[in-house]
Amino acid sequence: MLIFYKYPVFLLLFILNFNSVLKSEVINLESILDIAIKKSTASARVTKEMQDANSDALEIETLSNPTAEIDVTTLKKNSSKSLNLLLEQDIRVSHLKSRKLLANEIRKTALIEEKAKKLEIIHSVTKAYTTYWALQEKEKILKEQAKFYLNKKEVIKNSSLEGLIDTTEEKIFDVEILRLKEQLRVLSSLKVEGGNNLLSMAGIKQKVFSVNKPKYISIPSKNKIIKLSLNEETVIGILKSRKKIANAKLKVAEEDSKVPAFSPRAQIQYNPDENSTALFLGLKVALPIWDKNKAVYARAYAEKNMIEKNLNSLNKENFSYLLLRAYEKLLASNTTAENYKNKILPTWHAIADLLDKKFKNGQTSTLEVFQIKEKIINIENESIQSYLNFITSINELESLLGQRIVRFVE
Repeated sequence: MLIFYKYPVFLLLFILNFNSVLKSEVINLESILDIAIKKSTASARVTKEMQDANSDALEIETLSNPTAEIDVTTLKKNSSKSLNLLLEQDIRVSHLKSRKLLANEIRKTALIEEKAKKLEIIHSVTKAYTTYWALQEKEKILKEQAKFYLNKKEVIKNSSLEGLIDTTEEKIFDVEILRLKEQLRVLSSLKVEGGNNLLSMAGIKQKVFSVNKPKYISIPSKNKIIKLSLNEETVIGILKSRKKIANAKLKVAEEDSKVPAFSPRAQIQYNPDENSTALFLGLKVALPIWDKNKAVYARAYAEKNMIEKNLNSLNKENFSYLLLRAYEKLLASNTTAENYKNKILPTWHAIADLLDKKFKNGQTSTLEVFQIKEKIINIENESIQSYLNFITSINELESLLGQRIVRFVE
């Protein structure tokens, strides 16, 4: 291992060729998203929240169990016996209709919110995937740069031995190679961390893998976006669903405040000596003296008031404006990413090739070679970032709409 520290070029060569020894599985975005929705812990939490909501709805609409009280009376004097059975059922007025409506609204909203939460998982995994792809691409760029410098170093070294150029130029390549080695070391660490994070989010066992650049199928038209904005899965749609729950809760609280709880009761008395049966019907009513359900009503009213304020701040006009801005941002970021890919990068690579030919013919300096290479690295990173911005803009628009609008292929 001492040779790596004494001669950093050998360490750099080792780093450049190490990944080629490892066989890695290629994972595409859509497949890892499918796994994440089915197997990730985040998806399991969403499922549990859905089940909890359904349980809450069932509890709200279901009557409490009736009570039964049985008494057997025996008189020793004449050995007579009697049997008393008392049946009682607690009921609130809201059980007749309002609680059923509230339970249904809770179930409907739970379904909508389940979709929204699964969409959040998709966006989180997509971000982790594209972040890993960006690190992977940056690593490739630095490795290509390092190979270029290593090749040029040999040319400079031979020219220096022949006295054609100053030895300073050889030292410039040495220090640049060392700088690239350190950058690769840091980038490799970030890549491992990003890969572990991605696999963990998706619920996949740790392994060596690589990813492909996600390629989208198409971007929906503006008219399609406007049509999708009318669905109940949108941000404003979810708020409206929550408002329905709040209104239903308030209705339940109002009814339970106006009419106290009551319990119909039936008492059956049987006398085996006389073979007689008597039936007594009655009603037990809670007197609304201390508890008038005011606390429950106040909470329901506050919840309704808060949701209404949220809806007022995100009214139809504001929501349409947000959608339009998000859609325009998506188109703009896509245009930028495509321009970098198809115009800016190819032009700069052509310029670099011309400069490299001049360098081989001794028509340009080492410093100019470094400058153009640094420029290309910066532009490569800008290109990568432009694509990440495009992915982010997709996620932002989809979050507003509450559903996916862009699919990716290999």
